[in-house]
Amino acid sequence: MKNNYTIKSIPSVSNFIVTTVVMIILLFIAGVGSFEYYDDFQKGEFKWIDILNIIFWSFGIVGFFYISIFGSRNIILKNDRIIFKSIIHRRFDYEFEFNKLDYYFIGYEYGRFDEYKTLYLVKDKKVIERISSFNYRNFETIVNKLKIEKREKIMLNIIQKGLIIFRKKIKVD
Repeated sequence: MKNNYTIKSIPSVSNFIVTTVVMIILLFIAGVGSFEYYDDFQKGEFKWIDILNIIFWSFGIVGFFYISIFGSRNIILKNDRIIFKSIIHRRFDYEFEFNKLDYYFIGYEYGRFDEYKTLYLVKDKKVIERISSFNYRNFETIVNKLKIEKREKIMLNIIQKGLIIFRKKIKVD
């Protein structure tokens, strides 16, 4: 008889609070800025730097929303696979069988006040998924229940980490 277990991730409440506060601040800045620039546009005193400022804040809001919402998902570990369930829609759900994954490694991300562990899953010598201890309170339980090889001393630079956050598959090893 197989040992059948299910572990569900526990999202961090502080992550939700930080995301909400930052979104409100960004929306406030973009809203105030666009109303301020609208008056200048009506007077004919609109400058190109103002357009760039609005575009910058708009991309900041969209980028932050993308990272916050699409990066948030429930993780379910079964005895033979790991399942990622989106909080938005079923079509964003996906899973990986442990026997098809090459290995995983642990990296670190640095926040303002703390250091967070990050788990990277590798398949076909490419990082396919990132799980951060900032987002999940039971990160250590997730790491301990993985049934794949762990590799040490794999380093990623800041550009690679950024690309992984935006779902780009980065080649390692």
